[in-house]
Amino acid sequence: MDAKVTFPVLLFCAAVCNPLFASEQAEQGQGGADSISSNRTFVAVTNIAECLRLASQVETNKPVSVRVRGALFQPVTNMFLIVDESAAMMVFVSDGYSMPSRKGDIIEVEGRIEYPIRHGLFAGRINIIGHGAVPEPLPVSLDDVLSGRFTSRLVTVEGRVRTMGRAQSALWVTLYSGGKYLPVTLLNWVEDSFFVGSELRVIGVCLSKFDSVLSRTYQWVLVGSQENVEIIRNNENPFSRPVRKVKHSDGKPLIEDSFKDGVHVRGVVVHGIYGKGFWIRDQNYGLSVRCSMRDELIPGEEVDVYGFVKTANDTVLLEDATFRRRGKVAPPRPVLLTSREQALAHVDDLVAIEGEVVGEHFGIEGDRRIMVRGKTVSAHIITDPWSDPAGREWNTGSRVRVAGICMVKKIDDPDNPMDRSMFSVQVLMRTPRDLTILQPSPWWSARTIAIVMGVMTGFLLLVIGVGVVVMRVRSRRMAMQRLHEQAMETERARIARDMHDELGARVTQISLLSAMSEQDPALPGHLRNSVGSISRISRELVAALSEVVWTINPAHGNLNSFADYLCQMTSRFCEGTGMSCRLDVPSAAGDEPLPSHVRHNLILAVREALNNAAKHARAREVRVQLARDGHGLTVRVQDNGCGFDMASTGAGNGLGNMRQRLEGLGGSTSIQSSAGSGTVVTFRLPEGILGRKGGKA
Repeated sequence: MDAKVTFPVLLFCAAVCNPLFASEQAEQGQGGADSISSNRTFVAVTNIAECLRLASQVETNKPVSVRVRGALFQPVTNMFLIVDESAAMMVFVSDGYSMPSRKGDIIEVEGRIEYPIRHGLFAGRINIIGHGAVPEPLPVSLDDVLSGRFTSRLVTVEGRVRTMGRAQSALWVTLYSGGKYLPVTLLNWVEDSFFVGSELRVIGVCLSKFDSVLSRTYQWVLVGSQENVEIIRNNENPFSRPVRKVKHSDGKPLIEDSFKDGVHVRGVVVHGIYGKGFWIRDQNYGLSVRCSMRDELIPGEEVDVYGFVKTANDTVLLEDATFRRRGKVAPPRPVLLTSREQALAHVDDLVAIEGEVVGEHFGIEGDRRIMVRGKTVSAHIITDPWSDPAGREWNTGSRVRVAGICMVKKIDDPDNPMDRSMFSVQVLMRTPRDLTILQPSPWWSARTIAIVMGVMTGFLLLVIGVGVVVMRVRSRRMAMQRLHEQAMETERARIARDMHDELGARVTQISLLSAMSEQDPALPGHLRNSVGSISRISRELVAALSEVVWTINPAHGNLNSFADYLCQMTSRFCEGTGMSCRLDVPSAAGDEPLPSHVRHNLILAVREALNNAAKHARAREVRVQLARDGHGLTVRVQDNGCGFDMASTGAGNGLGNMRQRLEGLGGSTSIQSSAGSGTVVTFRLPEGILGRKGGKA
């Protein structure tokens, strides 16, 4: 055959009987189907043809509930066929469902039409309402069925069995008649009662299937059971026929195409390809056999083959064949080709060729094609991509002897289409053992020189690459050293600035406490009070040291820890100065990383603002706020002191230090104040500072 029809029948039957649509039916059972009809609106159709028309319009995830009547034609596992004068359709049921079994019962079915099933529905409730006659099937030809005019009709068709195959309880065959091929699926087939070449008459439902791969619609017939198959003539033992020859000694066809009857040949296997076919040698010529071979044939086995002759371009093959083993004989020896004309007489035979390897290329399917040129005949050697021998064997200049299956590819001449002299010879190599090295190629071949030059070029590029990497590593080390030196200088400057600010603040507190002690007339002994003040200031100096340790400790490097420390520091400061404090800090500020230098500079800036409120503004109350929003972090210090005129008051060291600290962090400081209205100092850090691990300390 020029083309074979692919059978989706078993996959189709498995899909329609799949539990995908049976879960709802399994919960309901036969008695629970009343709930279906009570909860749904069924479309009552006049005949099966109208129901099938609805099925062809069903969209994905939009099932249609219908009610239809028909006569029972054939029950099958998990489904049955109903027919009327208009059409036939399949009704699918779930496991355990009670199915009708008497042919001719008039059945009313309520069920669903589901996408993509176009030839049937899934039953929810089945009622037997009477008994009648089953419409007679329409006698049609294979050509009528393949035309698509009888889709979903009950038909009877005749033909000769061309191929057979079995899968579990189903048997699929190909019927041939009038140059046409029709796939037929026989369900519930118990045993093989006929053979290839038998003539059958079958009764079944004609169905259509769209093949998305081939982009075409093809027809097939589904037969419900063995009783709907009539054997007109049984080809009981095709191997009992006389053994025939199908080729002349020169390789020309002896028998024309045998579409109607097969032939029985006998030969010795020379090569086989699983699932596709094999080659045999019949007396003095080779023959290609095509079949769905599921058994591995070993070269040297003698087989009987029954198949159908097909000729094309002066070549002969047997297609749709079956075979039977006879026994083991001596493996055939290849015929050494000594001329191009000799290849025409040994097409599909086991041959050998000797010559020099002159080149190679790869085919479309990944097979390797090596050109071997001999004195009198040249050929392309086709190797299996999975078992291709590697090494110097195929180097240009090697002399080899290669065995394999001889194939001839005709080259059409438009001026003389009957000219047989225009052809090329190809040899299909079977295994790596078919290659014999007669003389290896010299090591100084062009291929070897190219490999050596490639290795040298690669080594040179490697040396250059290593040199570039070494230079980059050296430059990076020098840059890191410069950065380290800069960081050390920055750290020394920060320590000097911090010592200045810390000592200044503590000296201010000592001065305030001494003044308060002197102005209190109720306190006895200013000496004792002064010593007590000195003791408290010492404790504060210890707290300052603790603050430095807290700043360096990585365990406190997050926003939550900063918020806790800000509250503690503000409370301690206000207790020592007599101010009351209000803290507006969220209980869960967040766990974003906050570098140590950011925390340290921000704490010192806040302390400077508190110190200004106590020392210069003489505030009675101070309010500290911490806010986190999408723009960054904001810390606000607000007091109710005397304030100052920002236009007439110059910026002292304290205000300048606060601005310098925030600007060094990439943030900003804003001060709002006027005489008699208090002061608000706001520190803002951009979003990029938060969540950035590490950083310069």
